[in-house]
Amino acid sequence: TNTDNENYIEVFPNPNNGNFFIITNNFNNVKNISIQTIDGKIVYQNNKINYKTEFNLDLNEGLYFIKIFEGNGFSTTKKILIQK
Repeated sequence: TNTDNENYIEVFPNPNNGNFFIITNNFNNVKNISIQTIDGKIVYQNNKINYKTEFNLDLNEGLYFIKIFEGNGFSTTKKILIQK
């Protein structure tokens, strides 16, 4: 069950070709979002996100981590798979 206090984050479609959406119910509290390779290289970073944010990134095929940092010190990590 999803309550108002829970942070809901969805990434779709997944896998994708670099075009994808992130939906979150807690976008006002997001302080930073980064997308990193599996070895930790940051390939995208921003401090703004909306309820539904579209990404159109030119990324190599492979596994990436989306890290969303909130103002309360919490962070959430999601995996995405890029396939061309």
